[in-house]
Amino acid sequence: MTIKEFLQDNSLTAVETVDNLIINLVCGESLYGIDVDTSNIPSGTLTTRTTNFTLTDNTLSADGISVNTETTNMLG
Repeated sequence: MTIKEFLQDNSLTAVETVDNLIINLVCGESLYGIDVDTSNIPSGTLTTRTTNFTLTDNTLSADGISVNTETTNMLG
């Protein structure tokens, strides 16, 4: 399922970023991973949560980082 499909049924309240990647979506109190390459991120690296994001057309942006919601999948 893509991020766009996921957001049709879920209300996004925050995103989590690390090393110039958006890696998690926060909906209420629940955390959902997205399918991005995290192989270069050392184990134990802390994420940054922000409610300062924008969702415009098919682009989710936060802290100068963007992801295409139509082509990026959720972890399943």
